[in-house]
Parts: sequence; C-alpha cells; structure tokens
Amino acid sequence: MPSVGGPSIHNIDKVAHFIEYGLFSILWVLSFGQKVPLAWSARMSCLVLAFCYGATIEGIQYLLPWRSAEFADALMNLLGAIAGWFFIENVLIFRNKRQIEHS
Repeated sequence: MPSVGGPSIHNIDKVAHFIEYGLFSILWVLSFGQKVPLAWSARMSCLVLAFCYGATIEGIQYLLPWRSAEFADALMNLLGAIAGWFFIENVLIFRNKRQIEHS
C-alpha cells in the first residue's frame, strides 16, 4: 500500500484487524439476541464464521497481484473474534446476573 505520510506505528494493521474482528464477533453474538450464555454450537459458529470470513479475505488477497496475504492478519482476525466474543459474553452474563439479583 502507498504511504500516506504522518506518524508510523509498527504493525498498526494487526491492531486494526484485531479491533475489526472483535467488533464483528460482538455484533455476531448480539445477533443471537439476549440469550447469553450462548449454547456451545452458537459460540463456535461465531468463531468459525469470523475465521472463515477472515481466511477467505486473506485468500482473495493472495490471488490479487496488488495485494498480499499474511498469516499474521488471519491470526489477528481470529484472536480479535475470540476477544470480542469473550468480552460481550462476559458483559452480558454479568448484566443478566445483576438484573436477576435486583429482581
């Protein structure tokens, strides 16, 4: 990619992959509604979908001569998805437990 100037942060693209797939995973978990904790199959479908999507994008980039695919990007996609799922799962569990205690 061409340089656009400004400060350079080493591996900022990896951080962006992590954040993007974290948000993607959060939205995917929320699409199941407020039924948290999710069943094991729903949990795995969130992670598998995020991984497959990220791997597909990296595979397409590998085929394009003006792009490059990196294993590290796919790994950060997966780690971001896991972190996003874990975050939202625990936030919603905590909120649901708190609502039950105050009822």
